[in-house]
Amino acid sequence: MQYFTFLGTGGKNGYREACTYFENEPEEIEIARYLQEVIYKKHADEISEVLVFITPEVKEKTFPELRALLPDVKITEIMLPADVDTEDFVKLLQEHLKQDGEALFDVTHSFRHLPMKFLFALRYAEQMKNTKIRHIYYGMMKYYESAQEECCITDVLNDYETQKISSLLSQFDQSLTAQVADWEGFVTTDQKVELFLQRLADFNEMLELCEFDACLNIAQRITETARSLTKDPDKYFMLLPLTQKISEKLRGVLSHPKTKDQKSALIRVLLAHHRFQNAVTFTDEFFREELIRTALGNISPKSSMAEVASLLHLPDWLRKDFGYTCSQYIRDSLILGKDYVPPKWYDMESYVPFSGAGVKKIRFVTGNPEAQQTILDFFSEVRNPINHGNTLKNKERLPYLTEKMLSIVDAL
Repeated sequence: MQYFTFLGTGGKNGYREACTYFENEPEEIEIARYLQEVIYKKHADEISEVLVFITPEVKEKTFPELRALLPDVKITEIMLPADVDTEDFVKLLQEHLKQDGEALFDVTHSFRHLPMKFLFALRYAEQMKNTKIRHIYYGMMKYYESAQEECCITDVLNDYETQKISSLLSQFDQSLTAQVADWEGFVTTDQKVELFLQRLADFNEMLELCEFDACLNIAQRITETARSLTKDPDKYFMLLPLTQKISEKLRGVLSHPKTKDQKSALIRVLLAHHRFQNAVTFTDEFFREELIRTALGNISPKSSMAEVASLLHLPDWLRKDFGYTCSQYIRDSLILGKDYVPPKWYDMESYVPFSGAGVKKIRFVTGNPEAQQTILDFFSEVRNPINHGNTLKNKERLPYLTEKMLSIVDAL
C-alpha cells in the first residue's frame, strides 16, 4: 500500500510535539512532532512506500527531520508548487499511483487552497488507476493554554465514500440507472446501504431485460429498504434526502391498489426520466396483455400470459408465443379489421374462449377513428422502429403516442 502525505513548514518555529492518537483508539497516545510517524507505525506492515508532497521551502525546513524519523523507510518526495492547479495535481497523482494498487492518504498538512482540488483529483485518479483508497486521514489539532497540544487523527474515508454514494443515488434519481460496477471499488461495510444500492441495480437490470412485473416487485423492495434507513437518521443523514426522494417516486407508483394502474404509473415514470425504449417496450407488452385479459374476461391481473396459456387447450403454435399471437389477432382482426390475417389464425376463437362482453368493451374503447389511428401510429412510428433498430422519424411523437396508448389501456 502506498502512503501519500502532505508536509508543510509548521509555521515560524516548525511543528511542535503533540499528544497524538487515532479517533477510534483514544487511549493509544504517542508524543510526536510529525503525525506521519504515528500513521506509519500503525500501518507499517501494509505500507510499501511513503510519498511526500513538498514545496522547495518544505524540503529545506521540515522534510529532513521527517526523513530522519523514518530512516529505514522508502520515501519519495514529490515537488508540488504552492499554486498548483488541479490538472497538474492530477498528473502528479497519476504518475505516482500504482495501477490496481491500494493507497492511504493523509491530508492534514495539505495547503489551504488544496482540499477541493484534492477531492476532484483523487476521484479522477482513483478511476483512471483503479486504485482502492483504504484511508484518508486528517489530524485535528486541539490547543490548550496550560496543557500539551493534542492531535486527533480521524479517518474521513467514510465521508468520501458517502459523497460518492450520494452521486450514485443522484444519478439513479435523475435517470433510473445504476450498476454494481459503479460501486464495486467502494469501501463500505454498511449492509443497509449496500442492500439499497443492490436494489437499485436490480431495478435497472430488470428494466434492461424488460421484465415488467419484476420491476414492480423490486420497486417494493427499494421502498422497504429506504424505510429501514430512516430508522437511523443520525447515521444516514447525508443519504436520506436522496433515498427518500427515490422511495417517494416509487411509492407513487405502488400507491395504486390495482396492478394495472401501477404499470401505467411506472411507464409514465419511465417517460419522465427519458427511459424511452423501456417505456415503449413496456407499453407494447402492457397493451397486448390487457387486450387478452379484457377479451377473456375473468383473468387475474397478476397472471402471466404463460399462466393464462397453460389454462387453455392450445395447439403448439399458439401456446409457444400466446401473448404476442393472441394479442396480434385481437388487434388486427377485432380492432383494425384487416382484410388479411395468417390462415392459421382463422380458428383462433375456437381455441381461445373470448368473452362477448370483453370483445364488446374492446371495440367500444378502440372502435373510434382517433383510437385506431393512435394504435396504428404507435406501432408504425414508435414501437417497430425502437424494437427493430430503425431510426425514429419524429422523436417528439414518442412520448405523445405512448401517453395516448396508455389512455387506451387505462380505459380497457
